[in-house]
Amino acid sequence: MKVKPYPHKCPNCRAQALLPAIEDTTVERLHDGQFYTVTVHNLEVSRCTACSEGTISYDSSGRIDDALRVAAGILMPAEIVAARLRLGVTPDEIAGQLGVHEAVYARWEDGGQLQSRAFDKLLRLYFANPESFRHNVAWPHVAASATLAESPRLLDL
Repeated sequence: MKVKPYPHKCPNCRAQALLPAIEDTTVERLHDGQFYTVTVHNLEVSRCTACSEGTISYDSSGRIDDALRVAAGILMPAEIVAARLRLGVTPDEIAGQLGVHEAVYARWEDGGQLQSRAFDKLLRLYFANPESFRHNVAWPHVAASATLAESPRLLDL
């Protein structure tokens, strides 16, 4: 894909004045019902010289998400992958045990979605003792297309 040369058009003021910059950036993000203020140093941004509006690239957004994971105390994607590989199980097996769709679990592993603190605790329980988890906590295997009516244990909540 061909990238247009700078300056780009600002999404705020529409001026052709958006230039790349490296900045320390502080943002407030909501996660799991709680606000977190995180600072990321040396973040690649684009800043408008006309109105000072800043934009953040997809890659930079990932660095902010990682800082949010640290602030919230939840597992990083690499930690989730490493723990799963250590146990020798597939992503689909863990998703089934946790009662989440395979695509949701995949986003936790690839960093596309932050898991809630509740699911983070379930992941930690699973990784610490998968046999005990399967015996005491895990959902019965439910096909991804199953409805709540087809899974009585889900309705018992």
